[in-house]
Amino acid sequence: MTYSKMSDDVYISNIPSVTNENDRAIKEDKIVNAAKLLDLTAGNATGNIPIANGTLCTNLNAEKLGGNLASAFATSGHTHTAATTSSNGLMSNTDKTKLDTIATAAEVNQNAYSNILVGTTTIAADAKSDTLTLTAGSGITLTPDATNDAVTIAIIANGHTHTDATTSASGFMSAASLTKLNGIATAAEVNQNAFSNVVANGVTVAADLESDTLTLIGGSGITLTGDATNDAVTIAVTANGHTHTDATTSASGFMSPASVTKLNGIASGAEVNQNAFSNIVVGSTTIASDVESDTLTLAAGTNIALTGDATNDKVTIGVTGTVASATTAAACTGNAATATTLATARAINGVSFNGSANIVVEPYIEQDMTTNAAKYLTFADSSTAGYQRLNLDTALTYNPSTNLLATSITGNAATATTATSAANATTAGGLAINSTGVNNVANQIARTNASGYMMCGYINTTAPDTTVAATSYFVEQGGDGYIRPKSLADVKTELGLASLAHGKQMFTASGTFTVPSGVTTLWVSMCGGGGGGGGFNNNYYGGGGGGAGAAYLVHAVTVTSGTAYTVTVGAAGISGGSGSGGGAGGTSSFGSLLSCAGGGGGSRGGSGGAAGGSGGTAGGSGKRIYDGSEPNPAGGSGGGGLFGAGGTQSLPGGGYGVGGGGAGGSDESAAGNAGMVLVEW
Repeated sequence: MTYSKMSDDVYISNIPSVTNENDRAIKEDKIVNAAKLLDLTAGNATGNIPIANGTLCTNLNAEKLGGNLASAFATSGHTHTAATTSSNGLMSNTDKTKLDTIATAAEVNQNAYSNILVGTTTIAADAKSDTLTLTAGSGITLTPDATNDAVTIAIIANGHTHTDATTSASGFMSAASLTKLNGIATAAEVNQNAFSNVVANGVTVAADLESDTLTLIGGSGITLTGDATNDAVTIAVTANGHTHTDATTSASGFMSPASVTKLNGIASGAEVNQNAFSNIVVGSTTIASDVESDTLTLAAGTNIALTGDATNDKVTIGVTGTVASATTAAACTGNAATATTLATARAINGVSFNGSANIVVEPYIEQDMTTNAAKYLTFADSSTAGYQRLNLDTALTYNPSTNLLATSITGNAATATTATSAANATTAGGLAINSTGVNNVANQIARTNASGYMMCGYINTTAPDTTVAATSYFVEQGGDGYIRPKSLADVKTELGLASLAHGKQMFTASGTFTVPSGVTTLWVSMCGGGGGGGGFNNNYYGGGGGGAGAAYLVHAVTVTSGTAYTVTVGAAGISGGSGSGGGAGGTSSFGSLLSCAGGGGGSRGGSGGAAGGSGGTAGGSGKRIYDGSEPNPAGGSGGGGLFGAGGTQSLPGGGYGVGGGGAGGSDESAAGNAGMVLVEW
């Protein structure tokens, strides 16, 4: 609504009521409800005073939002990295797809079989907690063990049934027969005639065991004579002139002849009647024991195996082969009917065999190098049947201790010293004998000429002997091309060396060398000092290895006898500290006649030092190697030379004039090795 100020001469009664209400509200309620503010209309569009009416206001430009400046919020084009297993981040679309496929309240995957294959049939689990039921088929028993999470699957009587054995047909032992057999004591015999009780004067003496012993004691006036051979006891009255009445069952006395006859009828060692079967009934047939120690023989019928155990007095009765049931033959269980290989491969003389294919078994050979005895030699025959047998000849023996073969020799071969007839061979070992006097044809046997000399194109040997001092040297003289021996003294005389002394002097520190009298040539070996390894830099680069010094090996130098020469030995290059390069090695020299520059120092976290010159190699460069998420500096190796090997990372080298290893890891670099000078004459 637009509000216009009334003129001063307008009556209040003529002012619209809404205007009066606005005036009252401004004055009394201090409420302003104007249609515009600073000529701006309230609303949600651009140029409006924004209001909260549930409609989105456009193009707002506020200094703060929620009390926060714009710096607290990201721009519309900002991005986020995807979350990883080690850092937070936005969820990737791949992870969202994976998450959507995981059911609510899903657990970590458990180790379980979702499918079980039985033959060609697959049994799939229909739910997370599905149950697979094992059912025992014919001839199978299942024994569950909930405590140990196990199921024992066993075959009932080999997976098929059998009828009980009878006196006329073989079969399984019945429970009644087993009870009867268990009632027979181990080592039981057929009942023997024996007294289980002996009554003396009304007192019954009972045998406590099958092999109990009854001791007879001679009383007053009685003598007992035992006869172990004839199993007899003679009871006699002591010859004292008195008589005794015969013993009765109620009173003691002399043994009557009838009692003696009865006692004699008891075999020696007789026991009280033992528990034994005098008759064995098999079906309707009774097998009776004919004598006290009769023997019952058990015979194995068809598909029955009897195993006697004399030590433990038992007989094991087993079933062999395929036994038919009462009506039909029982089917095999498992894979016995279809198996083509062994379930578990076996080794035959170390060669695995599972039955799927033929194998070749190598013969077992035992080493014997010391036995002092004749051994037979084995050899293979000439069979072409795919195999060869081993054979031996007892007339041909070998002694491992003496390394001698022994066999019978015919004729005079064992004692002959010359051939019975001359031979004129044209070859030996496949090589022809040279037919000329020059003997310089390849691959022929050389021979002497008419003058007794052997003339060859050249002599070549690769087996020098350094263990024995030479006594003579072979030289050519006179221009005839023949090589003749000469003593060392003669050789020295001809070379003008007879009066010269020989020697050498090693310098590992600087000094002076005076040339011996008569010497005009020296052989000098030397090397400059090795450079030091460099330290690593702040960019995690390992220090470079120091370079090796230049080197000479047996270099000839012409000198003046009696002259003194200054010898300088090159110093070792110092190692570079953290952030510093290694020092260069010093120069070695022999007067002004010969010198070898030192190797360069390894750089700080970079390339290796340069070699001093010929005879030395440059040092290796340092590297920056990442180990996980952190860089790990690796120092370069020092350069090697003629007289030693350079040092590896942070370590010195071995020998003379070699470079030190550059710094690597947390270790410092190594210094180079000093040079040397060796003078020989």
